[in-house]
Amino acid sequence: MKFNECSSLGLPIALVAVLALAALLLFRQITEPFIGIHDYNSAYMSSAARNHLRYGYAGTHLAMTENNDFVPAKWFHYYMNHPPLVPIFVSFSFRLFGEHEWAARLVPVTFSLGSIVLIYLLGVALGGPVLGLLSALIYAVLPINAYFGRMVNFEAPTNFFALATTLVYLRWHRAPRTTPLVVALAPLVVGALCGWPGYYLGGILPLHHLITSARARRSWQILFFPLAALVVFCFHLGHIFWLKGSAGLSYLASMFLYRTHLYLSPTLEVLGAPPEKFTWVDFLVREAHEASALFTPLVLILAVLALYDMARHRGGTVLSDPILIVVLLLFGVIHLVLFSVASWQHSYSLFYCSAALSILAANGALSLAGAARNHRVLGIFGVLFLLAALPTIQFHYNYHDVDIPPLGLLIKEHTRPGEQVVTNAPVIYELAPQVGYYAGRDVSYNPVRQAREFESALTVNRGRPIALLLLEKGQGVDELVPWLSSRYPSERADFLGKRYLVFHLDQEHPLSME
Repeated sequence: MKFNECSSLGLPIALVAVLALAALLLFRQITEPFIGIHDYNSAYMSSAARNHLRYGYAGTHLAMTENNDFVPAKWFHYYMNHPPLVPIFVSFSFRLFGEHEWAARLVPVTFSLGSIVLIYLLGVALGGPVLGLLSALIYAVLPINAYFGRMVNFEAPTNFFALATTLVYLRWHRAPRTTPLVVALAPLVVGALCGWPGYYLGGILPLHHLITSARARRSWQILFFPLAALVVFCFHLGHIFWLKGSAGLSYLASMFLYRTHLYLSPTLEVLGAPPEKFTWVDFLVREAHEASALFTPLVLILAVLALYDMARHRGGTVLSDPILIVVLLLFGVIHLVLFSVASWQHSYSLFYCSAALSILAANGALSLAGAARNHRVLGIFGVLFLLAALPTIQFHYNYHDVDIPPLGLLIKEHTRPGEQVVTNAPVIYELAPQVGYYAGRDVSYNPVRQAREFESALTVNRGRPIALLLLEKGQGVDELVPWLSSRYPSERADFLGKRYLVFHLDQEHPLSME
């Protein structure tokens, strides 16, 4: 039997099988602590969600508050680098199921599974049920989706709403009517409240409409897409101004310049933002390496083949709207290139390219399978894909750090409620969101390794008690300990085989080492 002879009943059953496979991958170790690669994001989101329940949504002003300790509002640490909706989703899950790691992960997993259905529907709309099914299968098993699709962060929800916007937009684009327009704008707004890429489609989709529509069929209603994005962005800026005033807007602008590799302000440098020095050649090489691992070489090759076939107007599946796939690819590439420093730091920044690459790779596989599309050729591609994808997924699990929860409990034991924890130990400040989550303490990710950094910590936390954990053989001990020991008592503590000096600085501590 040829692949294109599958019954109408067989395809929905196959889609259910794809969803079951995806669920098997996404639910793996769903109850484990936040100890995985980039799981500091999961801790951040869960802390903010927990605070929504602790203080109420009015108490947090619907903002992301990073605090792990139960503190007065004057000590809130607001995280303003991203839109605030994802932790609110997580708080709903906590309210329903209790505060568990699996309850937090259930949010991105649900959106990831929903994205598979949307990929299938997009594939059907562009090239038929077979293309939709293959696209969904590839998307489900891509290492970047199978692993980071369960990470509690902006990617899975934002991507879901972007795909929903694209799918409903396509229906409106083909037959402009008010109802699909309104339905398309709703996920655009929600996606923008989840993550910055949610805004991109507000500008990209109008370009697609202008390029692919005859002059007589162009609708002025397309202007609602950028207008909706602009209105949401203005509300977001207003929210930040409400929280932190002009200083909050200045901070957001500084972070934008830093993340786009344009300028590192002295303020951010003092706060610990590392200067990233790389060329665009370095960037492209690194992202190509990451893409090869997280998408597999086979998917990238098939996607390139599909782009070639589209340019030459040939191939196994004739896409009804090839420009829309370019739009989806542009959606991911814009985020990757625009926030180049973030992409340099976070491998999962490639996440938004996965939808376009899945559809392109499926189309490339059908092209090589030929007009007959028999099982043999596609089966070989499937086996090669699994052989490349599954070991990469396992590779990411091999790097989980099981010491994070016990380290958090030790920090809780040797510090006091309400204290801001600062340290010179990389194992603590580099994992601050996670160890802080399990310690129930606010742990700074800005290191204290010299007098200047210590004074900065005192200034930033003016009026708040501080617990200073100094690794005895760590950087800055020779400079800091003599001054501290002459003013404050200390205790020695053993944290997982490493010795620390613990200083408790009360609210009357001096603001200078001079």
